[in-house]
Amino acid sequence: MDKPRLGYVGLGAMGLPFAKHLAQAGYEVTVKNRSDRPYAEARASGLIVADTLEKCAAASDILFTCLPSIEIIEQTYAQIEKPGLICVDNSTVPHDMALRLHANLKSRGMAYVECPIFGSAQNAIDAEVYLIASGDQGHVETILPIALRAARGAANVGRPGAASLIKVLQNGLGHVQMAAIAQTLVTAERAGIDPATFVEVVSEAGGMASTALFKRKAPQMLELPEQTGAKLMIAEKDAKEAAQLTQLHGNPDALITHACKLYRQAVDMGLGERDFAAIITAARKG
Repeated sequence: MDKPRLGYVGLGAMGLPFAKHLAQAGYEVTVKNRSDRPYAEARASGLIVADTLEKCAAASDILFTCLPSIEIIEQTYAQIEKPGLICVDNSTVPHDMALRLHANLKSRGMAYVECPIFGSAQNAIDAEVYLIASGDQGHVETILPIALRAARGAANVGRPGAASLIKVLQNGLGHVQMAAIAQTLVTAERAGIDPATFVEVVSEAGGMASTALFKRKAPQMLELPEQTGAKLMIAEKDAKEAAQLTQLHGNPDALITHACKLYRQAVDMGLGERDFAAIITAARKG
């Protein structure tokens, strides 16, 4: 396929910069978002805004998506009808849903490639995210060189469902760390240790707790950012998916189950739109 036309649905913190990098690489990119908030920036970056999802799909040979919830992913893919279209999903989806989408799109003459994103919103802006892809190998090999124009690297992880499993498990491991960091900082506060000093010492000492996640998110827990990197409501969704997968495979009392409860508590406190560092607010209440 020589210079395929691309589409991108879902212009959030990860999707908009991803689409912009594809346009900067010389591709024609048509976009659609649920709200019109990102459209001014999209147009200024050379992206073509479609009035409807159907028009976006019609203008595309390969359609990327990056969507925030299972319900929106289901609704979006139910509306896409274009035989021959390759759909590349940058969303994080449960394993069973990924398999269902593979089968459903194939039965309708289309293809589904899982291609979840590893990295932060700033990584997406800098084209420094990492991608993993799985599905029909011919389609994976077609899309990876294109997707790499918005990333620092990528891995083909094989069969349908493999990428979703890896991404969900990786997210779960990260959210266990987030819950542990939040609870540890709260313990430091209650024990009379200056939490800022604790964060500085752990970050600089280079011990086993001095992870990249700790260095990035622990300072934000002490001074919650106004700008949202990843929303807490999305983190809660990802933690829930990891907990369900862990329970399915025989570990109902895994640490991710407890982290999931803490995220749920934070969402119930009305913090869903805040950066996911706000999990510390729930830890302080607990």
